[in-house]
Amino acid sequence: MGSGLPIIIDVAGWCLARMPPGVDWIANRILALGLQCLDTGRPSLLNVLKAHFPERDHHWHGRMHRAHLQRRVSGILDLIRALWGTPDCVMRRVSVINWPQLVTFRQQGVPVILLAGHFIGLPMGARALAERIPLQVVARMFRHPGFHGSLARLARRSGGGIIDGGNGRALYRSLQRGETVLILADYGMAGDTRRVAMGMVLRLANRTGAMVLPLHCKHHGRCYALHVGAPLPSAELGDEALQALYQAWIVASPAEYLWPRAPFALP
Repeated sequence: MGSGLPIIIDVAGWCLARMPPGVDWIANRILALGLQCLDTGRPSLLNVLKAHFPERDHHWHGRMHRAHLQRRVSGILDLIRALWGTPDCVMRRVSVINWPQLVTFRQQGVPVILLAGHFIGLPMGARALAERIPLQVVARMFRHPGFHGSLARLARRSGGGIIDGGNGRALYRSLQRGETVLILADYGMAGDTRRVAMGMVLRLANRTGAMVLPLHCKHHGRCYALHVGAPLPSAELGDEALQALYQAWIVASPAEYLWPRAPFALP
């Protein structure tokens, strides 16, 4: 049974990624109800929003709460499309801005760290980028063997691969080879307990000569825009500077951020 599970997951993912619009709408509503039930049985996202945005009124908190749950639902379906959808479907849904600079760095043999956050649209953005350039994806989320193969195929779209998030040596060797690495760094709002190791990004950049570029995915209707930013100077690679960058992203699009539920210290 264990050896057949990846095949079952692949077949299910392939079918779900090709759902007709009517079935997609029904699945969206069912998943939304499920997320609402889960949210009442755990530390509520509504409380998290109130803790991080105390200056906002209850109408704003309620509106962001509903918007986030709706985006989580569509994000689940887009995650499936990112892993099992066709290239044409993904490319129609995602605009990748400023990606040619990554090609230039690769041709020059310059390693690149793409620093992204836990935003709902990132899987679709990463899939669109992986269709264009060789990309090493650093992942902790899909260590389960049922999903590992699908994520590895995503990273291999243009000659890249996957690096286990717990394998620091593999990450270091990849950058030494001049490759482009996508890291989902854990910087959030002030007070979040989810953080990367102190100074990890700066140490990697200093030891390998890697350029560090912010990577942010924004939602526009049913489509996404993946923004590849300009290289960050060393002075902006410390933990405080990176948290300020991530916090600006989150404040601009609070419904798009995958808020940590636990552990989280509410005031």
